[in-house]
Amino acid sequence: GNLLVQGDNLHALKALLPYYSGKVKCIYIDPPYNTGNEKWQYNDNVNSPEIKAWLNKVVGSEGDDLSRHDKWLCMMYPRLQLLKKFLKNDGVIFISIDDNELHFLRTIMDEIFGSLNFITQIIWQKRKGGGNDSFFLATDHEYIVIYARRKTVFENKWRVPYDEKYLKRYKEIDQFGRYYWDTLSRAGLNNPIIYDVECPDGTVIKNGTWQISKVQFEKKKNEGNVKIEKNKDGGWTVFHKIRKPEGKVFRSIYSEQTNKDAADQMFDIFGDKKHFSTPKPIHLIKSLISLSSDSNSLILDSFAGSGTTGHAVMELNKEDEGKRKFILVELEE
Repeated sequence: GNLLVQGDNLHALKALLPYYSGKVKCIYIDPPYNTGNEKWQYNDNVNSPEIKAWLNKVVGSEGDDLSRHDKWLCMMYPRLQLLKKFLKNDGVIFISIDDNELHFLRTIMDEIFGSLNFITQIIWQKRKGGGNDSFFLATDHEYIVIYARRKTVFENKWRVPYDEKYLKRYKEIDQFGRYYWDTLSRAGLNNPIIYDVECPDGTVIKNGTWQISKVQFEKKKNEGNVKIEKNKDGGWTVFHKIRKPEGKVFRSIYSEQTNKDAADQMFDIFGDKKHFSTPKPIHLIKSLISLSSDSNSLILDSFAGSGTTGHAVMELNKEDEGKRKFILVELEE
């Protein structure tokens, strides 16, 4: 079943590793951003006297705490080393972060995972509007840094499902699945391909401007995936079948849901928009899990917070009857 562990995530990861080493397909974590406002404490009891002096002391803000970045790096480094061991060879880790520690995070991830296993960093638009109290610019975004356990073993392109609203256009069905008829020539094509097309009555559309090559056109026509019909003006229109895609490409700029959506989702559940601080919107986490795993995958979140990762796994299982499982670790109750 699913597993929810309450306690320090470093101890939890060490305890879980013998059971789940090399079995996790997708890790998502949302660690402290080290903004100086989060009031997180350094709690790792290590042997170094210098680091022992940090124990149980709240990490301060820039200027007040000159070792704040050291503390964050010392906290993250052993956890990231352990998290790498949980991943399958084709596993992926997603890490939410902002500008405070982005460059330091990239540096230790390059060291632990290897720079060749870096996939990209998503820019997440966390809000739309507001920010009038900003000193310089209104910062509307955060990042999600993505690394693979072993990038070279990936065989398939990453895709996420289209929403049903978009797929409604695929109304026709044949033995190969859903499709719709689209006009092969369209005004304003940037790079049209020009060739002649013969119509059923023998007339020829001279120097037609088309979306696909002559070779592709002939192949589609021979397969029954092209039709040429008379239009209202007495001329001819060429159509070709557009098949329902397996999924859409996920963009490196994500703006579908913001912090406001996360607050609205929390209100729907708790009747309170401030029940948790800085939760992530569920559609964002669902998209990341869909992108990088399958319906039987094990998902891990060792900074579980409000539990959005577990919520996302359960919703995805409802939608596609999947059997994904999650492991969540959270220090607070």
